[in-house]
Amino acid sequence: MRKALYVMGILNGADVEWMAANGQPVDALFVILDGAMDVTTGKRTINRLLCGEIVGEISFVDSHPPSATVAAAGFSHVLAIPCGLLHAKISTDPWFASRFFRALAVFPADRLRHANGLISNGGGGAVR
Repeated sequence: MRKALYVMGILNGADVEWMAANGQPVDALFVILDGAMDVTTGKRTINRLLCGEIVGEISFVDSHPPSATVAAAGFSHVLAIPCGLLHAKISTDPWFASRFFRALAVFPADRLRHANGLISNGGGGAVR
């Protein structure tokens, strides 16, 4: 982890943007441990994810490419869980699978309720 932080600390903003634009999607599910992540489609930020939220759950569930781009909104730490390992755990531990998929269902439900609240109250801009 320290090596990655060291390398990222040396790179400038243009370097990091180039890496993000040319990188390949990682086959992992991410949990935000610290910081915040901005979700964008095109050039519009549609959401800000905070500590404890999951990134990549939609692609994990439906196996389609990501529908949005997620990038750190400053210094952040994430936990990456390789999808292959997660699928193996789910297939061998049904109680884990049940808890895991229930937990995954809570995140989009919360996001949808929050977005609906903003819309019904006439709020605009990013969802969070």
